Amino acid sequence: MKNSFYKYFDCESKEELYQKYRNNEVQELSAYFEFLKNRELQVSVNIEKELLEFINAYPPNKNEIQVIMVNNSGKIRTCKNFDINDYTIKDVIKDTYDTSATKFILTANLPDLKSTELRKISYTEPFKDLEYITDKLEDIGYSKLTGQVITGDNKIIYDDYIYFADFSPSPSNKNYFSKEIKNFSYDEEYREFANHIAKQELKGLNLIENREEVKNTLIKTYGGLSQEQLGVILYDQNNNIKDIINPFVGQIDKSQVDLRIVTSTLLREDIKGIQLIHNHPSGNVRPSKQDISLTEAIEDLSILLEKQLTDHYIIGNDIFSFSEEGMLLKNLRKNQMKETEISEESIKFKRETYKQADIKDKFKESRKQFVEEVIKSLENNKIPWEKSWENPSYNPTTGARYKGGNSIKLSLEAVKHNYKDPRWVTFLQAKEQGWKIKKGAKSVTLEVFKYYDTSTKKDLDIDFIKTLSKEEKRQYLKTNVKTFCKTFNVFNAEQIEGIPPLEEKKRSVNYNKIKLIEQNCGVPITFGGDMAFYSVTDDKICMPPRESFKSANSYYATMLHEIAHSTGHPSRLNRPLNNKFGTKDYAYEELIAEFSSVFIGQEKGLKYNFENNKAYIQSWVQLLKNDPNVLFRAAAQAEKVTDRVLGYEKVISKELGKEKVKEKSKDKKAQLSMAL
Repeated sequence: MKNSFYKYFDCESKEELYQKYRNNEVQELSAYFEFLKNRELQVSVNIEKELLEFINAYPPNKNEIQVIMVNNSGKIRTCKNFDINDYTIKDVIKDTYDTSATKFILTANLPDLKSTELRKISYTEPFKDLEYITDKLEDIGYSKLTGQVITGDNKIIYDDYIYFADFSPSPSNKNYFSKEIKNFSYDEEYREFANHIAKQELKGLNLIENREEVKNTLIKTYGGLSQEQLGVILYDQNNNIKDIINPFVGQIDKSQVDLRIVTSTLLREDIKGIQLIHNHPSGNVRPSKQDISLTEAIEDLSILLEKQLTDHYIIGNDIFSFSEEGMLLKNLRKNQMKETEISEESIKFKRETYKQADIKDKFKESRKQFVEEVIKSLENNKIPWEKSWENPSYNPTTGARYKGGNSIKLSLEAVKHNYKDPRWVTFLQAKEQGWKIKKGAKSVTLEVFKYYDTSTKKDLDIDFIKTLSKEEKRQYLKTNVKTFCKTFNVFNAEQIEGIPPLEEKKRSVNYNKIKLIEQNCGVPITFGGDMAFYSVTDDKICMPPRESFKSANSYYATMLHEIAHSTGHPSRLNRPLNNKFGTKDYAYEELIAEFSSVFIGQEKGLKYNFENNKAYIQSWVQLLKNDPNVLFRAAAQAEKVTDRVLGYEKVISKELGKEKVKEKSKDKKAQLSMAL
């Protein structure tokens, strides 16, 4: 073996080797980069077919043992090769360890072995090594994969738990490369060349338009490095990559990275912002605490210097994006936020604005695009949130429903792409479940507001706030609590491979529980006439006769809509209700009641009634055109309304519970009297 990476390919420099690589004159190197780019070990594995294909594509070298660890979902978690004459069991356990792995399979590449001998040599060398590894892995608690597969092409026989293979390398196998290439991953010249390729191929690309190409290039260059490295992508006002620098090599954490070097980069007048690129030699792309801490420090610095930090990529067997996971703008410090006014009635803050104008513009642009889609849908006489009423979006990993503006946004996205599945998860949640996001899938950005208690340095304890008096609450919130908006990205189940099929559940309506809301809303309900409305002056609801409604669903949907209006009374949530028909305030209140009906309908299983809303569509269009943010304010108000209306059911349920206890007590007394 030649002792230099460049000499191995008969070159003297990175420039000479890169020219050969571009001219497709170094097939072995191209094959290795292709392997790195497509090395997605978290793939589904069918033991009798796909695992054989995997072994054929990425076989161990001559006289090597390959140890493959698999989780319960049939996903390969790690795949490592060991020289059969030079390994320790500690190395095997350490290098193949993965928290989710539960099963294993061994592969041996023994070219001199004839297939007819396989059944006779289970206790001869080198098979004692295989049995020894198997015994130790089973002692730890891993299970061996079992089955029986024979293929004639490559003489692969799977007998109980060991693959015996005679691999004949073929020039047609584009993924074939020698062991020497892997060994060069520790070489300084290899690292220099990988960085050179990244710089040459990324320079000039647009970070937004060429996002997938950028990620693929990072995987094939950074993914093969055996030493940790932190790089920085610099981009201009048009989001085109100007340069890539790699100032830090070795253990990467906040204490090891000199922020002065990052500062000098951020001070450049010719750049708009930066992205961080960072490899994990272990292959595991999950960010560590040190990764998160470092990102927050550089994020703070970029905001201070009025530049952008738009992503932090971690590269291993896959690629992890802080931006796609909504992990940027997570912890804003005091000098990045303006003081906000706090409502005395609830823990609600006015929306923070950030000094960094580009960040603010990005947030506003995202909302603007969403509202434009809503307006377009309304102008076509389509209610974009209709689908969310009938099939509410939820997260299958937590069981939680998406609420407010997020629910409406996902409903619109489902209609746009004809998604039938209401399940949505983040990239990380899918990865933890062993599911895989389909290539080219586009995520949806959602929002969540966080309340941070500066006195405890933790999220605000709502239960503690409830124990305070009105004045104490006002003072505490004003002094100690900050809020910020965090964004996160989700994918629909139809964009995910490996996710279990949706279990169809028939939705049923418990009208008895809805009757409890009607009975306990605190507002008199009268019947007569042909219109349904709430009178704030008389504080009463007027409804047409019950028999005039086509169905119980239609009646209760209308009734709950009017109860939603009634929560605006000064004695309740205190919203302005004396608005004339056709005014923007009237349209705004109707939008609040509309969203409230949707959210309550989701909880109670009622079907959406389009006919009730025809009269308001054009007024909503005009309202949203004048102020796009009104949609989000209305959704936030509707969440309050929903909580209050659903609370009517709980209150009456408690009262009924008390009555039942009293009745039981009376019954016991009566029984005792009779006995006496």
